[in-house]
Amino acid sequence: MQTQERTLRTRLEFYDFEMFSKKGNTACRKLVTKVFNRIEGNHRVCKEHIINLLKEGVEKISEIHPEVNDTEPGYHISELVTQMCDQVGYKYKISRWDF
Repeated sequence: MQTQERTLRTRLEFYDFEMFSKKGNTACRKLVTKVFNRIEGNHRVCKEHIINLLKEGVEKISEIHPEVNDTEPGYHISELVTQMCDQVGYKYKISRWDF
């Protein structure tokens, strides 16, 4: 499982969230990394907590990069977070429309 986790984190380093700028992609990457860290933390997290983290993060990003509210960036964020949830044993399916 650690190999899969490293692979997902390695993918994240170069992931294109289909934002309009590199800074927008970096902002999305930081948000997903923050959520990954919380999912992998010492305390169990519920799906609602993950969704709230994503809502807050996307809202903050949208102040500078409004394109984060387009369909594609949200799709990429939700897919990566769902994959990390699955890897640590949570059976949460996070949808773009959850946040």
